[in-house]
Amino acid sequence: MVGAVCCRVEQCDNSSRLYIVTLGCLPNYRRLGIGSAMLQHVLNFATTEAAGSFDAIYLHVHVDNHEAIDFYRKFQFEIAETKPNYYRRMAKPDAYILIKNLKKQIHPNENAVSGDCNSERR
Repeated sequence: MVGAVCCRVEQCDNSSRLYIVTLGCLPNYRRLGIGSAMLQHVLNFATTEAAGSFDAIYLHVHVDNHEAIDFYRKFQFEIAETKPNYYRRMAKPDAYILIKNLKKQIHPNENAVSGDCNSERR
């Protein structure tokens, strides 16, 4: 195995979201399209009728992980907010919440995921 992705479904505030718990690829296999293929698989699943009706997909990324932030931006994820002290065992513990809305938002504030439903700190 050279890469893996794990997601969970979250239901809260009258919305259904897919949370990317982790997505990673071994260093020697990066820049070969494996991460992109895994993320595209998640996006394809999230937009199928069989998956239900997701409003958004989101994840946490360390604020200094510019490579990951750029990767997700290529798939139209946007920084929604900063979570101070998200990571417990890091000198700089802050994380960004990146989100990709799958449905047209009626109100601008609906883009926020501040409740994070069930997202636990790492």
